[in-house]
Amino acid sequence: DTGSDIANGSETYPFKTISKAMTVISSGETLYVYAGTYSETFIIPADTVTIIGTDSEGVNATILNYNDSSAATSAKGIFAQNRTGIVIKNLQIKNSYCGIYFNGVTNSIIENVNTNHNIYGIYLDNTSSTNVITNVYSGNNSGGLYLMNSSDSNIIQNSVVIGNGFDGIVTNSSNYNAIINNEAISNNDGIKIENSNYNIIRENNCSNNTQNGILSIGAAGGYNQVLNNTIDTNGICGLYLENYNNEITGNTITANTQYGVYNSSSYNVFTNNYISNNQIGYYSIYGPDTLINNISTNNTQYGYDFAQASAFNSETNILSGNTASNNGSHGFYVEDWNQNYFTLSNNISSNNTGSGFYYGQFTILLSETNDTAINNSGYGFYYNCVILPSPITISNNISMNNSLDGYYFISYLMGNINFISNTSRNNSNGITIDNYQKIYLAQNTIDSNAEYAIRLINNSSADTFAQNNLLGSVANPDSIILNATANTFDFSNNYFYTTDSGVISSKIVNTGVGRINYIPYRFSEVDTDLTQDTIAP
Repeated sequence: DTGSDIANGSETYPFKTISKAMTVISSGETLYVYAGTYSETFIIPADTVTIIGTDSEGVNATILNYNDSSAATSAKGIFAQNRTGIVIKNLQIKNSYCGIYFNGVTNSIIENVNTNHNIYGIYLDNTSSTNVITNVYSGNNSGGLYLMNSSDSNIIQNSVVIGNGFDGIVTNSSNYNAIINNEAISNNDGIKIENSNYNIIRENNCSNNTQNGILSIGAAGGYNQVLNNTIDTNGICGLYLENYNNEITGNTITANTQYGVYNSSSYNVFTNNYISNNQIGYYSIYGPDTLINNISTNNTQYGYDFAQASAFNSETNILSGNTASNNGSHGFYVEDWNQNYFTLSNNISSNNTGSGFYYGQFTILLSETNDTAINNSGYGFYYNCVILPSPITISNNISMNNSLDGYYFISYLMGNINFISNTSRNNSNGITIDNYQKIYLAQNTIDSNAEYAIRLINNSSADTFAQNNLLGSVANPDSIILNATANTFDFSNNYFYTTDSGVISSKIVNTGVGRINYIPYRFSEVDTDLTQDTIAP
């Protein structure tokens, strides 16, 4: 109220209006805006202009209040087009169409700004690049912070984006941006990456958003990095992924209503993520992808669910070193209707209400090595899958203390499986083969299971058993092998923990017309090291 537009604009004799200041400011100059409420638009007339609100009372002291939500330029709090080197600090901007609008602006800084109750808080458009947005509060707008239309190589950091009706932070057709250490809370989507490539989303907290914590969509996007974020308590998904070749590493994804991760894309790498207390931990409908050293625990249903309904060039999903524990259904559930391939190694599935590893119809399993299933309420490993004509190897896996069978094979197709050096202990049945053909079992240890070590049922045939250690349980010591088929099986060169052929014969139960040929048998325990000889008696 003390300024005058006929003054010289100095600190001692300031201008009264923003419009007057904008007519005289030149490149390299700074405009200080005193505490108060203003309703004029800053249309920045030159490069390297700095606008700073008074900082004696913080960002609430200098207020730009427009009460105009139309898309007109006059309804934008601060407007700059084709400028560079702009600095905006210590302002509150409210009730406008757009708090700050940059069009083709580069190398500029927006710092310590509060945008609220606008249509858009801050909107960078049309190649607005290499700008920094830092320590900003953007709340109760329709949309928070937006990078649009080739607005590349910007940084959004250390900001709070909360309670926006649309999305908190958005990149659309904009690449190489860094979104770091922000709070994206109670928006529609917390952070939305759309048709954008090579962006870094790191160390953000995305929580309590209506739909998704982080949403990455659009077939034109990909190659983004989602690193070390905390993503929790969102209404649908923690992370929703629709585009390709992304790196997802070190995130904590918890307590989202439906999915921790919903992946409908391919060629992504998921590493060292912690996923817990969602309905489904990790859900994939496309693939192939690589999952390494992730933990999925305490989810209501599956730890990992590969319900892949779309083939992608018959390529291979790789799962290695992952953990699934204490989930409400299967730890690892794979049912691929269009024949993507899977290879698994060094995974652990424990204490799940369902099975440890469940492979449903039409899944093509290429190999499984060094996986462990322990203390699950269902099967340790359940195989109802397609096997390629070339033999695959299932080796060095451990199945222990599961309520149902350690390993269950069921199929009407030929197996072509080399099942070697696996352990099945303290399950219901050690191994059940149901309608499976051409399984070669060697150097396995199958002992102390409650019912049978090996159970052959229905139309199983042409399966071979050699060099295995077979032992009954304390409760059922004389029921090691059950043959309930009409077929004959070769069980020669196995070790039955006795040298008495009469005792061995008593441990074999034939309920069909088939037979078990167990002679010759071993007189000593088999070395189940995979590198050892599987032929010598």
